[in-house]
Amino acid sequence: MTAHLWEARLARTEGAYEQVADRLNGVDYRLEMLSVKLDDLRRDLTSGQWRTTAFVFGSWITLLAAILLHR
Repeated sequence: MTAHLWEARLARTEGAYEQVADRLNGVDYRLEMLSVKLDDLRRDLTSGQWRTTAFVFGSWITLLAAILLHR
């Protein structure tokens, strides 16, 4: 083969590798964003869980106080 054909094939291969690298960078970025969103969701659920637990506990205390102090 001539040097021109090798150069053309090499250039095409390098272009393909660049496209693959760009696509993988895009996938990496989207996975990072997904991880950040999942962390935010976990944080929101954790804070909501504490509020719910405090509400239930407060309701039980109020109910028990009403029952015990009614007599």
